[in-house]
Amino acid sequence: MHATSTHTHTHLHLTSYRFKPTLDEDVCGADLIISHAGAGSILEALRKQKRLLVVVNTSLMDNHQQELACAMEREGYVLSAGGPERVAEKLSEIATFPFKPYPPPDLSHFHMCVCELTGVHPTAKAQ
Repeated sequence: MHATSTHTHTHLHLTSYRFKPTLDEDVCGADLIISHAGAGSILEALRKQKRLLVVVNTSLMDNHQQELACAMEREGYVLSAGGPERVAEKLSEIATFPFKPYPPPDLSHFHMCVCELTGVHPTAKAQ
């Protein structure tokens, strides 16, 4: 079951889902995304150069969302609410937060490491 809720108030249009197979269309059309602080959700929004407010799930045992959210905010890629109770406060900061564009992935270092580990010369071509 896909439960959808849509609310419009003046210039603010909100849509939320209990579950949706893909959010690609929503992400592309959004000016601002409010999301949990999971790595996949963060990268999906940032790769599309969207402004992002992440909300940390503080009930997780190892606190990995908090670590990721803090690191991404420190770099200027996202604005982080430490938990749901701080969302309203952080929304007031959105207009002035200096979001930095997320750079495209550079896989060259990974490629070089794989080449070194396998003994394959980086310019070698398959026969």
